[in-house]
Amino acid sequence: MSNRVLTRNPYLTHATSTSISFRWHTRDLTSCTLTIASEKFYTEPGHIHRQTVYGLTPVTNYPYTITIDDTVVFSATARTIQVTGELRFCVLGDTGVGSSQQRDIARQLDLKDPHFVIHTGDVIYPTGQREGYDPFYFNIYGANSIHSTSPRGLSKVAWYHVLSAHDYQTDGGLPHWENFDHPGVYGTKNRDDLTPLRREYTVRMQNVEFFMLDVYRSGDGTAQVDSPWLTAALAASTAQWKILVMDAPPYATVGASAHGSELLLRSQLEAVYAVQPWDLSFNGYNHHYMRSKPVLAGTPVAPGAGPVYITTGGGGQALYGVNPAPEAYVEVAASDWHLCYIRINGATLSGEATGRATIAVAPEFNDDKFTAAGHGLLQNDRITFNASGVLPSGIVGTTAYYVVNVLGDTFQVSLTQDGGGFDFGSNGSGLIRVGKVLDLFTMTT
Repeated sequence: MSNRVLTRNPYLTHATSTSISFRWHTRDLTSCTLTIASEKFYTEPGHIHRQTVYGLTPVTNYPYTITIDDTVVFSATARTIQVTGELRFCVLGDTGVGSSQQRDIARQLDLKDPHFVIHTGDVIYPTGQREGYDPFYFNIYGANSIHSTSPRGLSKVAWYHVLSAHDYQTDGGLPHWENFDHPGVYGTKNRDDLTPLRREYTVRMQNVEFFMLDVYRSGDGTAQVDSPWLTAALAASTAQWKILVMDAPPYATVGASAHGSELLLRSQLEAVYAVQPWDLSFNGYNHHYMRSKPVLAGTPVAPGAGPVYITTGGGGQALYGVNPAPEAYVEVAASDWHLCYIRINGATLSGEATGRATIAVAPEFNDDKFTAAGHGLLQNDRITFNASGVLPSGIVGTTAYYVVNVLGDTFQVSLTQDGGGFDFGSNGSGLIRVGKVLDLFTMTT
């Protein structure tokens, strides 16, 4: 029985509309069988197991199992990406400390049920150490059965990362590449050598392409990127939406403890933008939320005349402040733990920055109201719901509701500002919690 122990349960390293790539680890040197879509795939004896399955059907949930010696040791469901229609993904960063806030955001992420996840770096604190990946990442976002409260995200959808300053502090970031198989970074080299050929890569999902940038720092700490690589990658892209992902902030709001704008990085990116424009950029590094206006050379411009920059570094680490007198290019800033939930449908992008769901509420479906002592919510605040069991009938976890009809410790919710109370059909079960939405926005391209 000893060889049946999985030291790391399966997680997706890449998924497309027709393929899924899996990876899992065993304690002993052993072979395994992956069964999916009525087919069996056999791995060679080893501790690290990889398998890519091709020829799948788009937007389909595929149950799969891992078997060792004819005994099923793991089962879950993975999903392929759709070819058309709404594309949903989450973005977060600065996570890996194992804090209660990180676990709260993980529960929010699981409820959003994204097609994939983007991580803006600082995956493992304090130094990207090898021993940090299980407690601070896989046991929080994975499907390890010994952690019954962990979301199932990693076993169902793929996560894509860039590295940040803390991730590099152990062996130049090698522990990260030992744990993840990002598409394209290894070329055709022998995969027993875990050092990537390069640290930049692209991910194409439907009509969206992500340009995953490696920000490197010179001796004086100045942040830079490989501008020729980015220019060429943007030029080669046929995607309708082009989104950059990096750790350092080209545009920052500077509050308590926060890092300032990386001016050389900004200059590099804007020089690229002049010849190969893109739409949106996500970064981490600062532990708060900030969305810029469309901006060029530090000056707000009309929509479509410059990119939008979003800092999403509130995934679990201690927070930084935001500037109480916001910079001219700042649209929204908040010092709170959060994740970004993005939906793209054709030429329209809808974005949401969702905080932790920490306000416990008691639903009363006969009166369509909720009670929470000292909740502090105001008329037309936006909130989302989470539940340890089942949400009240009709309440959807991916919807941002307006708070209406606040009366003492009670309130109702509505789909429209100052609207009538939403009619929900049951009280649900388990602990029902709500959290504030920090930002809602739309973009078109």
